[in-house]
Amino acid sequence: GGLGGNSAPPPKRESWRANALALKDDEGSDDDENEEFEMYDDIYSMLFLCHLISPASLFALLTFALKIMFFTFLILDLLKDNPEGNPFGAPPGINNLVRISQFLMLPVAVAMQEDLIGSIFLVNVHYDEAVLEVAPGATRFKWIFSSGLRLFDGMYSLVVNFCLLLTSETVLGLMLNFAALAFLQTVDNVAFHLALHGYLTESIEEVAHRTTKVTLPKYARGWWGVMDSVAFVAIFVGVTIVWIIVTVRQIKGEYLCQSLGAEFGPDLFQNAEAFNGAYYKVGGFTIALRAVYTQKREASASGSLKGVFAFCEKRDYWTYTLWDAAEDITTLTEDKVCHYALRSPKVTGNFDITEIPPSDWFYRDRRKAGNDEPAEGYNLFCTSCEDADDCSGKERGTCGNFQCVCNPNFYGMKCEYEYDPLSTGLREGSRANSVDQSTAASQLENLREDFDGDHKQDLHFGGKGDGERRRRQTKDEEEYLAEGIGDVEAEDAEDRNGWTLDSNPSLDLGGTRRALRPRRR
Repeated sequence: GGLGGNSAPPPKRESWRANALALKDDEGSDDDENEEFEMYDDIYSMLFLCHLISPASLFALLTFALKIMFFTFLILDLLKDNPEGNPFGAPPGINNLVRISQFLMLPVAVAMQEDLIGSIFLVNVHYDEAVLEVAPGATRFKWIFSSGLRLFDGMYSLVVNFCLLLTSETVLGLMLNFAALAFLQTVDNVAFHLALHGYLTESIEEVAHRTTKVTLPKYARGWWGVMDSVAFVAIFVGVTIVWIIVTVRQIKGEYLCQSLGAEFGPDLFQNAEAFNGAYYKVGGFTIALRAVYTQKREASASGSLKGVFAFCEKRDYWTYTLWDAAEDITTLTEDKVCHYALRSPKVTGNFDITEIPPSDWFYRDRRKAGNDEPAEGYNLFCTSCEDADDCSGKERGTCGNFQCVCNPNFYGMKCEYEYDPLSTGLREGSRANSVDQSTAASQLENLREDFDGDHKQDLHFGGKGDGERRRRQTKDEEEYLAEGIGDVEAEDAEDRNGWTLDSNPSLDLGGTRRALRPRRR
């Protein structure tokens, strides 16, 4: 990359292989053994020809350091604060158009590395001591040293370019990143032409002009002559393999939060507190290329509901809806998730639900002709862990499969609460959350009100027959509450014998028959 038409044609190069002062034959030679390599017009050729301790050498090394510094600033910014499992900082998800563009730009990313491609070609060139007759500083060590710096420059540039490719979330952003990096890659070439045209000292200009004249011999064609092609293909294949690995992990949702914590306000629907707690990503199942999160709730004999977070592509927002726990979650369709009880604002291009502030969500108020109201009391946060530090420290819990596993006497999504055996309650707030007579009676009345007109309200959004199923479940919940009125003390005794509180022990619409359950350790 030079100054193009703004510069005069360089003088004819000289060959120092046979005679340091002899001009190269204009017609060349068809003999492979007489082929000559015209040195690149760059600072690395200058570094090779000049003395190691000279203004030209200092100029070349400072230019190299400046270019590497720019690349380092970029790479530090790209890799800063990236999660342990996502070193490149790839976005949680991208659309197919961006993914196709990334793949098509992979060979471009390799081919545009001018210094890397130049270094690969040098496997066809060998050092000749005849060059010392006109460039005493051009030693074999300098040849290896300058070629090594050029190769490092090219490889480093490719790494930065590849990271920019992986972090691009739009086609426009991808193209702009490539254009910006192409400018940085020409810094050393711009510096060389400043020296060539005499903007610096005469000694530096002399070395630059000498670079345009010197040639080195090439190896005869044969198996060694194809090594440059083999190296280029190997680099491209290596880059493609890394891209495939990152893309597969991206599609599988491994860069997303693996578990969420949700808290709902009273305006979602009555007894909404039963849906508070943990929501887990459903493996590799996606809707509109987005992950789906749901509760781990088993179906009871009479049926039960569980909450689901998914993306409605028709309206470009995340939704929260209810789903029959007895049905396979992978049968959930976009049409059903678009019928919501809670939704986010429109978020075109978003793949990570945790990036949306909970204050921006809306409840669907069925009592006001479907008008959406701000979701007061709603909160959504990531509960995934990477190590024990995310679980309040090793003394409280450990991290396994992105989830905190609490040690004995500790509980909570992050093991943040401690069991106090001296308190009258089993844990902090356990009595307040127990089903006593007054709260049971209140919840029983709420259930009747909430499901009385179920055929007119779309709480479940499941289709025909849901009203009857919910009425059966209401009866089941009434029986549960009736049992709960007299079983509080018995359940407290069970808890003292090693049972742990559920994340929401008050009312479980999942068909659970008790507010306490054994925690798996």
